[in-house]
Amino acid sequence: MTQVASIEAPASMDHWDEFADFIEQQSAVYLGTGKRNYSLRLACEEIISNIVRETLDEQSQGQVVQLTISTLLGVINREHWLQVLIQDNGPHFDPHLEVDRDVDVNQPLENRRPGGLGLFLVQKSVDKVDYVWTDSRNCYLLWMRLAEPANDEA
Repeated sequence: MTQVASIEAPASMDHWDEFADFIEQQSAVYLGTGKRNYSLRLACEEIISNIVRETLDEQSQGQVVQLTISTLLGVINREHWLQVLIQDNGPHFDPHLEVDRDVDVNQPLENRRPGGLGLFLVQKSVDKVDYVWTDSRNCYLLWMRLAEPANDEA
């Protein structure tokens, strides 16, 4: 995979527009308009909002939690992929993305337990999602399959 763009800023609502604009621009370039673009933006915004919310205590104690978002392109097993890598240096938080969530989306809000719906949406919005804790960083990798370029013979 080859990194094509990146942004880094403190993980706070003060930088929300920068993060959202970056994701929107990258989604438009590589996915065009439509459902897949919206789905990737939804998944990214859910991960970013979780990071911002989960690091409030650290930020209030003076620790700067940095959030980095990178887009990568590549071909794996003859399939063309866009990856969005979201990383932060906050506390270790494994969302167990490898576990399918069983969420009753028809259940009324007042009967729902808090939590879980956002990560369910992340899992359903992208083609693949991974999490790894490495080098004291949370790393979320969101995968979107791309249409094969018309002139690509590989």
